[in-house]
Amino acid sequence: MVKLESISPKHRNTFACQLLQVCVLITIGLMVGVNRGVAQLKDFEVPDFQDDRLASLLKGSEARDLGEEKWQLTDMRLEFYRYPEGKQELEFAVEAPQCTFDAHKQVAYSEGQLKVQSQDGNIKVEGTGFLWDQEKGYLTISNRVSTLLKPQASSEQVAPKQPPEEESSGPPVAITAESFHYDLNTGGIVYRKDVTALKSGQFKLSCRVLRAPRSHPSAPVQTIIAEENVIIQSQDPTQIWEIRGEKAVYETEKGRDQLSVSKNPRWQAQGHSGQAERLDLFPTKHVFIARDGGSMQLIAMSRMATETQTRRPAESENPIVISFLECRFSPGQVVFKGNVDAHQLNRLKLVCKELTGYLSESFQVTRLIAEQQAQIQLQENQTLSKAVGDRIVYFFNDQGEEELDITGDPTWTTTQPDGQSFSGSGDRLLVHVNREQFSSLGNAIVRLTPTAEDTEAVDSGTVNQEITIKAGEAHLESVNARFAGDVSVQHRDWRLSADRIALTLADQPPRIRSGLATGAVILDHFGNRPSRHSDAAANQVPSGFWGMSTDEDTSWILHCEWLRLTNPGAGYSNESVEAKNNVRMIQTGSESSCGHLIYQVNHQKLRMEENPVVTRADGIRTVGEWDTVFILDRRAGRFREIGRSKTYISAQALRQFSPDTATNP
Repeated sequence: MVKLESISPKHRNTFACQLLQVCVLITIGLMVGVNRGVAQLKDFEVPDFQDDRLASLLKGSEARDLGEEKWQLTDMRLEFYRYPEGKQELEFAVEAPQCTFDAHKQVAYSEGQLKVQSQDGNIKVEGTGFLWDQEKGYLTISNRVSTLLKPQASSEQVAPKQPPEEESSGPPVAITAESFHYDLNTGGIVYRKDVTALKSGQFKLSCRVLRAPRSHPSAPVQTIIAEENVIIQSQDPTQIWEIRGEKAVYETEKGRDQLSVSKNPRWQAQGHSGQAERLDLFPTKHVFIARDGGSMQLIAMSRMATETQTRRPAESENPIVISFLECRFSPGQVVFKGNVDAHQLNRLKLVCKELTGYLSESFQVTRLIAEQQAQIQLQENQTLSKAVGDRIVYFFNDQGEEELDITGDPTWTTTQPDGQSFSGSGDRLLVHVNREQFSSLGNAIVRLTPTAEDTEAVDSGTVNQEITIKAGEAHLESVNARFAGDVSVQHRDWRLSADRIALTLADQPPRIRSGLATGAVILDHFGNRPSRHSDAAANQVPSGFWGMSTDEDTSWILHCEWLRLTNPGAGYSNESVEAKNNVRMIQTGSESSCGHLIYQVNHQKLRMEENPVVTRADGIRTVGEWDTVFILDRRAGRFREIGRSKTYISAQALRQFSPDTATNP
């Protein structure tokens, strides 16, 4: 055995200088052997000591002189040591079956195999054909490079040594490439040409250049940088995705993996795709965050279909496109922030400050929650609906039908193909899009607005005027509307209030075909009521039969507990009112009461049943029994009764009574 003492280089702590020491010592040893007539050395060791501690040790089974200051080493092994807590440990080893050392050029090279491995097994490198530059401190492997990197703790948190199977917090990263470049001064690694990095069960990365920078040779590898035509693919069969960009940075620290892709990153996955300025991916958690602005395409769930049914082709070809400042995607959920704009061609438009999307197992959108200044626009069967609120929930129910839940001072407008519209507000708005159903809960206000043409034609006899309805809650479905809680309906010709009101709308709203009101009903029908300040109103006195005025005032007020309206509004020949239970009617100074009343408004014909009572403005009062019927034709000035009744005449009426103008009932 030949044993040589080492020299003391200037920078003896670097891997490059340590290897330089070894090569110099080999050269010295071989020259000594040659000078003594020995052409070959066997079983030799070259130790290197620093501060009285063994820093490195070169072992070789054979060293042979090739001439011209070149030497061939066989079974080379170079070991490096460290001393945590004063205890010697092997840190790193380089092995090669053989290599050639050029003492003049200070380089070592070989066309054969090379193996580099750390003692803890966290770094393993193999390749074919290598070159070591002593002066520059570079190690290059030129062909078929393979590397295995295992996650490591940071240098500040060195844990006690554990068995290899317990040291890693996750699967290792396997790297292959055409070439490998190692900076022995800093420990930095560079791979080039057809580079791939595979982390089993997580991702596969391919690029043209991959770097693993380190601050010094003993520092853990915590960052890997991929550049030029970077492609990252999922290796988890349950999470299929692909990311492309020009640069990606993989970092691992304290067991956490992160990939950051920049320079125009874009991705494609099950049910969604997109692009952004920067993309951060957390493979172990299946989470990625798109930053600094971008857009994403999501597949909307099929309308009128359950999640288990197959999406219609038309739906997949018309995705929801969302632009954002930041997006966080995790299994089953995606959150967009900052001036979010989501739209689906000829279908949906949604803007807000923050949008949360929930996805089915097949990555279809099942729910969207828009918050902060949210606005939505939906089109269904040529009907356009718009809504505004602080929070809008757009989702699919169990039948696969679209619904909206809007809160935060919501307002809404629905415009039909003919131009007529519904609009309103409330504390909460529920919309069933496919069925065109609307529910406004809490302080509901609903407006039924005619077309512009109808509004302009009012003077020519058209009576389609805006109708405003206020209630505790409102429900609209097709041509039906239901209201509850202090309901008030305001029309140009009448005003109706009740505890509950149900309306049936005409085929072309806002005309009301019929209505049913219950509980504390008050109907104020304006008719052709003169102005309070007009001469007609000032000089009006009871005249005609039973004090019924023959002027143009056709207004009246009705109180009851149950009311049915048919075609309400002046101008309809079949407008009628039916009232029940404690009916009380006030009309041009006269007052009537009964249990059941039917009034044909335009014909001004009134039928009263069940204890009818009529009190004229001059005090004459006629009282009928239960089965008595009063019939008043206000326009003709006629009064007819069927059954028994009693008439009470006041003194004032007697003084005004004239045989020439009245007939004894």
